[in-house]
Amino acid sequence: TGVADTYGPATAHTITSDPDEPLEKYFIDFTGSEVSQFLTEIDLQPGTVRRVHPSLDLQRSLDNLVLHGSRTSGNMSPLCNALMRYVLLLVSSAAVSTATGSSPAYSTYLRCRDHIEHYFMRLHSLAEVAEETKVDKTYLCRLFQKFDSQAPHEYLTRLKINKAAELLDDSELLINQVAWAVGYSDAFHFSRLFKKFLGVSPRSFRRLRSLGENTR
Repeated sequence: TGVADTYGPATAHTITSDPDEPLEKYFIDFTGSEVSQFLTEIDLQPGTVRRVHPSLDLQRSLDNLVLHGSRTSGNMSPLCNALMRYVLLLVSSAAVSTATGSSPAYSTYLRCRDHIEHYFMRLHSLAEVAEETKVDKTYLCRLFQKFDSQAPHEYLTRLKINKAAELLDDSELLINQVAWAVGYSDAFHFSRLFKKFLGVSPRSFRRLRSLGENTR
């Protein structure tokens, strides 16, 4: 999580992945007369490898690029071009030094963050995260304060709410069933968190998504 690299036709490279934890990789293929100059300006020439934190914003931006790039309605090219530039600028501005990227503290942060990302559906609290990762709660918070833009509990909640939004969009589950699915027994508490993170209530979110589908 959080490694970005650039390469061109003449850049020799090898990509490997752990079979027990397969790599999730995004590819952006782009060309044009301005590409070389732009990559040089932001210090991402072909052959560059950067470790990025926090990587959640970058992943969201890549998901948006994939989403808009797959749409056939309207003129998506200018939007995707702007998103591509934004992603590259995000990589450049959020890059950390090699020394930081290989430090024990950063490695512990990545391990804890990956644990939350993999098991957020069954995790309920910061205490559970700390117990399962064998990291003191206070130290875990300090790691996220140093290397991320959000607290570990906020990251856990955000993942749950994003998953809830997917379920509301793609299934016929009732709102209280969605709440249960992502680990909230109190539907009212779930609705408050949903609105806090996404700006609308679960009911309004589903209605707005339904209206969007009907107008396509």
